[in-house]
Amino acid sequence: MTRALTPYEERNEYYATIQLGRDVKAQTELISKQTRELVTTQLASANGIIASQERISEGIDEISYRIEDVAEGIYGLKAAFEWGIDEVVWQIEQNREVLKNILEAITKPLDTQAKELRRRAEKAYANGWIDDALEDFLESEKKNRYDFVVHISLGHIYLFHEHNNAKALEYYQKAVKYARPESSYYTSYALIHMAFIKYLEKQVEEAERYTKEAIQLSPDFTEALYRNAQYNAILCKVDKAIPSLERAIKIDVNYCEKANNEKEFDEIKADVKKLFEKLRREERNKVDSRYKNFREKLNVFNDLKTQVEPEDITTAVNTELGSSIQRVDTLIQRNSYRDYLEAGKILSKAESLIVEEISGLQKKVQHETKEKTKIATRYKKLREMLNLFNDLKSQVEAEDITIVANTKFETSIRRVDSLIQRNSYRDYLEARGILSETEESLAQEISNLQEKVHHKKEECSFSMSDLKQKQETTLRPFFWFLYVLPLVSYLLYVIIRPEGREGIGSLIFVLIVLAIPVLNLIVWIVTMIMEKNIFLWIMTIVCIAGYWMIRALPAHRISSNIKIYSAKIRRLERIEKISRDIERGLGCGS
Repeated sequence: MTRALTPYEERNEYYATIQLGRDVKAQTELISKQTRELVTTQLASANGIIASQERISEGIDEISYRIEDVAEGIYGLKAAFEWGIDEVVWQIEQNREVLKNILEAITKPLDTQAKELRRRAEKAYANGWIDDALEDFLESEKKNRYDFVVHISLGHIYLFHEHNNAKALEYYQKAVKYARPESSYYTSYALIHMAFIKYLEKQVEEAERYTKEAIQLSPDFTEALYRNAQYNAILCKVDKAIPSLERAIKIDVNYCEKANNEKEFDEIKADVKKLFEKLRREERNKVDSRYKNFREKLNVFNDLKTQVEPEDITTAVNTELGSSIQRVDTLIQRNSYRDYLEAGKILSKAESLIVEEISGLQKKVQHETKEKTKIATRYKKLREMLNLFNDLKSQVEAEDITIVANTKFETSIRRVDSLIQRNSYRDYLEARGILSETEESLAQEISNLQEKVHHKKEECSFSMSDLKQKQETTLRPFFWFLYVLPLVSYLLYVIIRPEGREGIGSLIFVLIVLAIPVLNLIVWIVTMIMEKNIFLWIMTIVCIAGYWMIRALPAHRISSNIKIYSAKIRRLERIEKISRDIERGLGCGS
């Protein structure tokens, strides 16, 4: 009579080729590949609340587990785990780095013989030499009773091959004892296997207790959560089954189909459906809220788009955002949990994209606004400099300096005015180019003007110097009239006056008067007034007449011309100063 298959011997078709073997990498890749068929099979009978018919028809779900996930063992497989591939998954588990590090620590004190026994047992197990593996593992246990990995392997052999539940439970208990100080996860791993044995023996309450302990040690261990929900469903403890199932589903949505298809949940089917409805409602509310926020950001994005050039918005961004909105609208209309989950992911990605684009556009708008302000300020400064230049031209022309008028300035200014009024960044850039050209032209004009002014100033300085020399020559007769003549007259008067001025005192006085021209004139005038001598009066009239004669001579005109040249030089210096101010202004503008 054929023995009925136990749950761990039952294996779905998609896992039929998964067997123990030495090539762990190949096993990992094969399981990853087969999980696609697993999830596809489950989706085909999915509840409409969980997956819409359109979604099932599309077959677009991420319906396989990555190789990296499978390499994490039960923890990474999540809903794809089945008891039928437990031994193979355990073989994969032993290649995890975290477990290798733990094993290195607990086997370090062992001698070479103990380590060799362990390696030999693992090789035998991988090759399916179960009797040899059992013998070597038992010997290895004697060498190192604290090696919980050996205990788990012995538990698997007794459970799956020897069909000795009691022995299997004993070794899983040892694994729990010795794994607890080293790893919460592997303690939980052993606990869910203890729970499975209790479930097989119809001791469901004990099974539930072990899974509860496993959850306390590893809260995100989905298989522990799911098995706890399963056992509580059998016990009709809805208040415990539903929260555990909900936590498992939120980590891996594929538990929805798994729970919907497994008979253990039949007694609480209505409550499971309510959970599905609750999950769908919550996800719908999250999507609605996120979609609203996304729309607000999209409005900000569209406003920013109007402030920059069309080519600044990449076609790919517009296309992706447009397709995202269209896809989300479609998914929302389908009204299933999985569709809402996908909508949430799309919105999350689109929101990240639009936030990045908004940030980039804001920086661009800020940069463009700053550049526009700089260009506008530069334009204003150039207008001021051009006004100064036009005023300067009239002053220069008054000084008989010829300059060629540059008609391009007015044309350039009108063009820049027109471009700035358009208020687009591209027009501002064109305006900046025109401003640069105009500034260069104006700077050249100023340079030419300065050269001409400098040349004119040198001419004036030379002419004024020449006039001063002529003035000095021309004014000598004036010296004789105003200095020598009064002195001679006074000396004659001293000599011919009736009283006479004899003696050394008169001679000293005369020498003093000679040495100080100002005293000469003063003494003469005072003497004339006091002496009331006709000779002095006659000489006074002669001096005054001579003075007015000299004023009528060219010396006076020379003096006037010198003043004219001096004033002209001052005006030219003012022109030079204004031109330097314009040069500095152009330097600030650029």
